[in-house]
Amino acid sequence: MVGGATFNLSDKTLLVEADERVDIALLRAALECVAYLSTVLGTVSGARRDSRKVYMSDIVTLYLGARIHGVSAAGIYLVALGLGKEAIHMERSQYEFFFKLFYYDHRRDKAADFVDSIPRNARDFAAKAKYEWDELTGAALEDFNKLPTSQPNFKSMRDSLIEDRKFNRNFEDPLIGPLLRNSLSNLRDHWLWASNITHASNLDLENVVVVKGENSLLLNIDSRHTYPNRAIADFSQRCFATAIFAARKFGIEVGNEAVSLGSRWKEAADRHLDEPISVHGLFDFQVQATSAAKCAECERHDGENECSRCGRSLCVFCSRRVEDGGDTKLVCRTVEHCVSSSK
Repeated sequence: MVGGATFNLSDKTLLVEADERVDIALLRAALECVAYLSTVLGTVSGARRDSRKVYMSDIVTLYLGARIHGVSAAGIYLVALGLGKEAIHMERSQYEFFFKLFYYDHRRDKAADFVDSIPRNARDFAAKAKYEWDELTGAALEDFNKLPTSQPNFKSMRDSLIEDRKFNRNFEDPLIGPLLRNSLSNLRDHWLWASNITHASNLDLENVVVVKGENSLLLNIDSRHTYPNRAIADFSQRCFATAIFAARKFGIEVGNEAVSLGSRWKEAADRHLDEPISVHGLFDFQVQATSAAKCAECERHDGENECSRCGRSLCVFCSRRVEDGGDTKLVCRTVEHCVSSSK
């Protein structure tokens, strides 16, 4: 278990004990990725005014980029310090911010709603927090009622993006491809299980309070990550991808330094990418991650959908939605294969 810290008042240096399993070369490259994202975001001189939707999409990209920068740095440091369970909060946030980055770039109309709905959401927050707020009347009330509502459920947002044919046809894109290729395993570990940790779900209770016998128990406060280097690689990969995404969107040159950083990161990360994608703590035992089932049709991508006719696991590319008696169902994209499989 990691602990202990020394603070030097003269030069404001904090020396802390790190998880000895951390790959220092990877940690160094990961923190350089965080610094590179900061550089890219700081280079942006303004949002484009081509159209209002483009402008709003740019504003949301900058906002989410800044949030990804913060949670990436925090998550990497937490994992390195042996606080992997606490880093899971950052991992969940980073995953959600990262997906929204692509969603609001692809759905620029939704980006405009996201920004325009700020006054409505502010009033909703004030009401929940019991703050005083002036009543709206007349023209002000009419204008307020015209504001869009933008509080989408993240899971619905994520599913609609993955199933959007205009988006998922970009599978060969080096930024979008990995997002789609491991869509189910990433959602399961980085968001669904992480949500249980964030909200203190009872699913995690037995990992912390371990009953050893009728009159004996063990309180586990060891927060170390099961696979710290894979976690650092994931944090920094999304951070670097965000930097490249922003650079591409705002026309910023990706120079030799960035290419060199990418090479150094890959060299350090390759040693750990075979480790499971998991946000589980070192001693978690109740819910263990397993690899996601692959698509029965293409055998390449996560099979997160199930055909309602033949029951096979299918990826978003090999499944389609059909109307059946007023209900929407998922079926195999190739009907002939589906029918033959169900015989």
